[in-house]
Amino acid sequence: MDCNTSVVKETVRNVGYALFKGFNPTQEDFENFTNQFGTCAKTRQVHYPATGEGLGFHSEDAYNPYRPDVIWFFCAYQGSDGGIPTGIVDGVEIFNQLPNRWKSFCRTKKLKFSRQWESSVWLTQKCSYGQEAIQSALESIPGMEYEFMVDGSIYLGYETPLITKTVNGQECFANTMLQAVSDPEFYGMSLEDEKQGPTELIAIAEEIALAAEQKLGWRTGEVAIIDNLRMMHRRSAYRQVDRDIRVRHGENFFGSQLPEDHSPLGEWVKSFIQADIALPTRVGSPSSMLHNRKAS
Repeated sequence: MDCNTSVVKETVRNVGYALFKGFNPTQEDFENFTNQFGTCAKTRQVHYPATGEGLGFHSEDAYNPYRPDVIWFFCAYQGSDGGIPTGIVDGVEIFNQLPNRWKSFCRTKKLKFSRQWESSVWLTQKCSYGQEAIQSALESIPGMEYEFMVDGSIYLGYETPLITKTVNGQECFANTMLQAVSDPEFYGMSLEDEKQGPTELIAIAEEIALAAEQKLGWRTGEVAIIDNLRMMHRRSAYRQVDRDIRVRHGENFFGSQLPEDHSPLGEWVKSFIQADIALPTRVGSPSSMLHNRKAS
């Protein structure tokens, strides 16, 4: 893939995304191309639930401290059924269309994600590093709350502004709220005062997002980049047949500095915070009413 990197950066900065057609790269080509734009995480294949369940509008990893600047997508195969496009929406447009009272509300509020894991999860999982090492790693992550509780459970909390700003300084509604309300037992989301998000705001933001949604992809060989600080994306309900979409996080496309995750301990802590190692067993902070995760 041969593109002017300056043009790509300027397009993403001003528009929020870009779609590349006509290259038909291999995964190696895709990775070599994306490496030109800064540090990238490992390429992973998108997995679809057997139920066909979709995902609501969200910015990737906006519920934890590892939110990348951009998301790269590569359609290795569009699927024999043609698949479905990824829905994207501009958080600047959502914010601009919010009623003034909700704009003022959002400017002053933070989202909080509060979750807990029992000791049988975080201490006995393969490659766990023990309390002292984990505590040291958590201490180094800005915005993380944690507590090792008397029953051996660990609590992790993370706060993030409800409204963020683009690299151009525009206010935008780009977060995980619209997805998190559909899965409270995973995200444990509340406002920072531990009150639930206003249902009216959620309904208005969802309505605006659906009306402003754009369709991105997918044909075999297409590559896309989404500004993850500005845009939200979603997947409609879809029972995947044989489509192959691969994703890579561009961590510092705009110069963001994410927590260290290249050492074995750093990688483990990131996987744990993102619940890749195990799903949370409870949600809520130690001082709030706890909700046991339903048995699957």
